[in-house]
Amino acid sequence: MKLSLYVTDLLKQKSGRDFRLSGDCEYLALDIESVTGEHIGVNTLKRLLGFIDDEREPRISTLDVIARYLGFESWDVLSIY
Repeated sequence: MKLSLYVTDLLKQKSGRDFRLSGDCEYLALDIESVTGEHIGVNTLKRLLGFIDDEREPRISTLDVIARYLGFESWDVLSIY
């Protein structure tokens, strides 16, 4: 699963990165952990941002961490936008 353009744009705004290089995912992983106190693996972020071609569905807990990083209560709340 690749994140929607809306969510990707929110991640770009929050992190200040354009996600043109896979190394931006390393920065994002560290930033997510510093903001939320929760860890998401770099390869998971690479899959979600399209750097790794993989159609595996992420865990809802992973998506919830992304939502909290972006200031939403949960993925369910974020996904209605």
